[in-house]
Amino acid sequence: MARIDEAVKRHGFCVIVISEGAQYADGTFLADAGSTDAFGHKQLGGVAPTLAGMVKADLGYKYHWAVADYLQRARGISPRAPTSSRPTPWARWRWSWRSTGRMR
Repeated sequence: MARIDEAVKRHGFCVIVISEGAQYADGTFLADAGSTDAFGHKQLGGVAPTLAGMVKADLGYKYHWAVADYLQRARGISPRAPTSSRPTPWARWRWSWRSTGRMR
């Protein structure tokens, strides 16, 4: 919580990316749903609202949480999506237009 508070005081906001497998120092899961699967593994879920509640209770900050869905995690779902890290001609043109105010 101290790092979150420090980030908010320094930048005015804080972005947190957390895994469902995040654990407390004693090894228990933040998102433990209280049940197990057929193999005896803990069922996890709800780490975002759990952490958001902790931030609100401990620091009093407002929050917004979101869960990345398939479309946000997928790569190349569009036929126009670049297949390499090289910028597309359109991206290069947009960058040059924004940085210089003229087309190159």
